[in-house]
Amino acid sequence: MKVASLPPSAELVRAIRTGDLFVAVCSGAEIWNVCRGCESGAQFLASRGYVFRQIESCGVHDVKGHYFVLPVPDNATKATEMMWLRDHGIPFEIGKEWSPAEVFEYLRDLGMTKGGYWSTGNFFPDGLDVRWNK
Repeated sequence: MKVASLPPSAELVRAIRTGDLFVAVCSGAEIWNVCRGCESGAQFLASRGYVFRQIESCGVHDVKGHYFVLPVPDNATKATEMMWLRDHGIPFEIGKEWSPAEVFEYLRDLGMTKGGYWSTGNFFPDGLDVRWNK
């Protein structure tokens, strides 16, 4: 797998803060990142091996084709990738059953991930937010 560095761009920070770049799904054999209107985010994910996939909807999100997808054949690979995404500031969506945040916590309970993570969602009382979770 390629190693990418997070581009230190204002565009990327804006995309994370406005909910245009986040991990949307990772409960199966793939990790799906939403990346809308953020060229540096798209390049960042592509350099890591994520591929753009035209998807109408995944049932939970109505983002119409803004997914960058990476296959993860097992929980060890998924845990490694989730730690890498977390270490690069990409938040995990919260709120639904087996959300990326819940998957990270489950893998942490198994000893496969460590520490906290960034989360995002419209589930906070004051609207969309990115927060650190221990």
